Amino acid sequence: MNITETAARDQSAALLPTYSADTFGVCSALFELVGMIVIHDPSGCNSTYTTHDEPRWYDHDSLIFISAMTEYDAILGRDDKLLRDIEDAASTFHPNFICVIPSQIATLIATDLPALCRIIERDTKIPTFTLPTNSMQSYDLGIAYALAHLAAHVAKKCHDRPTPSSVRPSVNLLGLTPLDYHFQKALPSLKSFLTSHGFDLAASWALGSTLEEIEASATADINLVLTESALPAARILEEKCGTPYIPAVPYPSLEEKLIQRIQSAIHQCNKKECEPITCHATASQNRNFGPAGRFPLEFLNPKDLLFQGEMPRWPATSRQSSRASRNYIIGEPLATNFFAEALHRSAGATFEPLTPPFNEPDIMNKLAIANVLIADPLYEALVPNTAHFIPLPHRACSGRTYEKQERNLLDPVEWAALLKELASFL
Repeated sequence: MNITETAARDQSAALLPTYSADTFGVCSALFELVGMIVIHDPSGCNSTYTTHDEPRWYDHDSLIFISAMTEYDAILGRDDKLLRDIEDAASTFHPNFICVIPSQIATLIATDLPALCRIIERDTKIPTFTLPTNSMQSYDLGIAYALAHLAAHVAKKCHDRPTPSSVRPSVNLLGLTPLDYHFQKALPSLKSFLTSHGFDLAASWALGSTLEEIEASATADINLVLTESALPAARILEEKCGTPYIPAVPYPSLEEKLIQRIQSAIHQCNKKECEPITCHATASQNRNFGPAGRFPLEFLNPKDLLFQGEMPRWPATSRQSSRASRNYIIGEPLATNFFAEALHRSAGATFEPLTPPFNEPDIMNKLAIANVLIADPLYEALVPNTAHFIPLPHRACSGRTYEKQERNLLDPVEWAALLKELASFL
């Protein structure tokens, strides 16, 4: 191939899927909050989201709309039609808020959505905002935009931290959406994890909690960040409300260490000795729209956070050492890092976390020597027949295609089943 063909091939994908878009990430994060989300786009985008990426659509009311932009609307603007349609719908449904998000076409024709949102809010008296989506970015950035905006709203309601009492400390879960976690099983598992260790759940951002519950959670004792996309929101709540946060996922083999870390962080804050726990800013933030770059915050390696100064519990055998670099996990960045550490603690196996987006030729070359790959079933086409493939469906990757095979690895029973599956070839 010539240079042009090679460059085009590097930017395309013959086998890899396209992950859910940033507009859909916004919809997923705000789905249960009784707000009206309007995707400014030709008809079709909302049905793609609701029927493929949103498992709650069939049994949970939500106001997800499409502006149904036509070719003439795109050429002539027709902002008056968009305003009229949104205001008519708002007068019918009385949402808590209105969120108008652009697709690539609305971005391309430079629709002034901030100005339109000001007009809508003036006319309807309903809080109205937009977020800088364009349907060309990944879902996790859309979640980051939405949760950061929600955090800025909640931060207005927080006040001085209450004096410690005998009441059980409360925890917020940040970043829990069906695009990354099992929509039915993850929240019960996380609640069980918290209550069994003496904590109460303040609110889940944003699966299983109302807007009122999330607003009331501004005074929670700590935020547990479950995805990288929730880090900007956690940083806002730390700066505005003084709420410490820990980015970690409580897989069964990490639970005890994580509980110790949570207790230590709460104890420090109760003594007014709060410090940023794990994250620091690496780029400027737009307080209205979330992160200015992809993610302006970083999280520490799980070993640094939970196992400082400790040696691995299981020494690597010669077999593990020789094959360690050939075991891979593909998934959401934060969860995948903690997943790899949990496997190391549970089974002594070393896995390398790989997180999208990928250049297809590069990832195919890397996986060509894989011994074990744990990933969404759509990645099975990239590994050789000699590799051991363990499906871990990721709704942001394959939608509802493999929903009956989705796993909840936060549950000890499902975690034990995975370890048993791995034991035969590690």
